[in-house]
Amino acid sequence: MGTRNGKTPIVFLHGLFGNAKNWTSSANSIIHHDPRTIHCLDLRNHGGSPHALPHDYHSLAMDVITYLENHAPQNQFILAGHSMGAKTAMLVALLRPDLVHKLIVIDNSPVNQPLPAEFAQYLEGMVQVEQMQKSLTKNLSTKDQLKQIDAVLKDYVPDKLTRVFLASNLKQSLLPPHHHSQHHALSKMAKPPLRFQIPVIPLQQHSLLENMGNWPQLHAKSKAATLVLRGLHSGFVTDQHIQNDFPRYFSHFQVRDFDCGHWLVSERKDQFVQEVLLFIQ
Repeated sequence: MGTRNGKTPIVFLHGLFGNAKNWTSSANSIIHHDPRTIHCLDLRNHGGSPHALPHDYHSLAMDVITYLENHAPQNQFILAGHSMGAKTAMLVALLRPDLVHKLIVIDNSPVNQPLPAEFAQYLEGMVQVEQMQKSLTKNLSTKDQLKQIDAVLKDYVPDKLTRVFLASNLKQSLLPPHHHSQHHALSKMAKPPLRFQIPVIPLQQHSLLENMGNWPQLHAKSKAATLVLRGLHSGFVTDQHIQNDFPRYFSHFQVRDFDCGHWLVSERKDQFVQEVLLFIQ
């Protein structure tokens, strides 16, 4: 996405249960005001990226480092991440300072911090949907499948916008061959069953939420200019984190507050774009 004109490229990293498309609107706005190359990545087990274990911050950071090395070996990047992507971006900046010109940390902190309880509800709801879809034998249209999926998710995720966000990970996908012999009706379906692009069942079995709350013990420090954007009502970045934890790892950071919760990129898109533009110019 974008143009090459000598400006430092931006790399965006999405949050848990997100994907590269989450950045489309913001990235287009940034390019409109400040044309430059923007990379929006699908992290492992999300979007179109391969499924792989473990799903932890070291693995995520190494994936991103490999991508950066392969896509512009002579360039530094402006690395920006939200939530899971924010911790990944911070870790990349600490492990490979040579690759990161500037860092944008969106609503997460470099600390061990359990994820809020609703994330366990999101994951359990997605697992229940996946189990239902795995055994789907009825000839259901995509519309009817979505209706059925939303009804299951609703028990775990009361907020409609969050359900829409989670459902954006659904994709029509053929089941493995052995399922077809068990459920002959599948071969007659007009549409294959919708399945999550995220392997939610294996991830739940392999401590996904615990891993995403963790932060590795490091003695590194980044000198990159760092912008911390925090949602005042989310709890992911507290005053204590700003006073005690960010200075431990980042020599030059500034904080901007947003009057919203954790999803500040979508809830306060205009303010988000404005802060990014001011920081990168």
